Amino acid sequence: MSRASLTTRRVASQLCLVGLVLLGLCGNQAARGQQVTLAWKLRPGEVFYYLMDTTVTTTVGPAEAENTTKARLVMLYRYHVLETKPDGYALEQTVEDVLTDDKTFLGATYNQFKGLKLKITFDRSFRITKIEGHEQLLKRIGADDPVVGKFVAELVNENAIRQQIQSEFNFLPDKPVAPGDNWQRQITFAVGPLGTLTLQQTLTYEGTVAVASKRLDRISVSAKCAYAPPKPSDDFPLRVTKGELQTDYVKGTILFDREEGRLASAEWQAKYRLKLTVASAKPDGGKEFSMEMTQIQQNRTEVSEERPNLPNLDSR
Repeated sequence: MSRASLTTRRVASQLCLVGLVLLGLCGNQAARGQQVTLAWKLRPGEVFYYLMDTTVTTTVGPAEAENTTKARLVMLYRYHVLETKPDGYALEQTVEDVLTDDKTFLGATYNQFKGLKLKITFDRSFRITKIEGHEQLLKRIGADDPVVGKFVAELVNENAIRQQIQSEFNFLPDKPVAPGDNWQRQITFAVGPLGTLTLQQTLTYEGTVAVASKRLDRISVSAKCAYAPPKPSDDFPLRVTKGELQTDYVKGTILFDREEGRLASAEWQAKYRLKLTVASAKPDGGKEFSMEMTQIQQNRTEVSEERPNLPNLDSR
């Protein structure tokens, strides 16, 4: 196998599930049938911070030749509410800081996000209608690299960024809910030139839970995942001809501060198994080879008015 093919295969292994860039009830739960309204309350000039802490363990290859890597990524976002209007909101997102122990090109890519500013326009349902500033990210990540650059540019294209940010805001029900009520959300992640992952979420309202001196609304999250191979393209030396995704579990918990009108915290865990068949992108196709990957993800998000301290990367 050529050096370029080996490099591309290694890149594909690392990227395959990266985009799956997603989420004990205490006493005094709201009585069954008592409905509540969960809604964001954004105020012009308001500033708040999102601290996202993700650990990913990836195992590549058959059992007799497995290679396992573990990487942690911490990203701190600052949101500034620029405008609230009857038809929506405008926010500025700034990547305040990035910490990672990922030694691959992906770690270097994450570090290029630091200082990036985006202007995001939402409608009243927190669906994104416009993103401004994304082109600055593409300039930073070295998208002109003949192999790696194209992969990374696909992973952080505008639609991928849109899906990630929208999932952080568009998770609340569209109408009042009582404990036990559920609703659906769908998130689609592009995994570069390796295809697309679709996450079909079921969110269930579970009532209130006591946290410190506050009562927060608790939402449980479960999800089913589906994989679709990419469309044929001449832009990459390899192409995925078929794939199979198995989901062991995707589950999480959201705590929402109804009084403040914003997310308080969220955590989720997921385990996926992906099998791909890959061939050369040349017309003759060449010899096919198989890739097998298992990935375990753990994520925690905390939201605060004050800029939080970043954790020690060795603390998890």
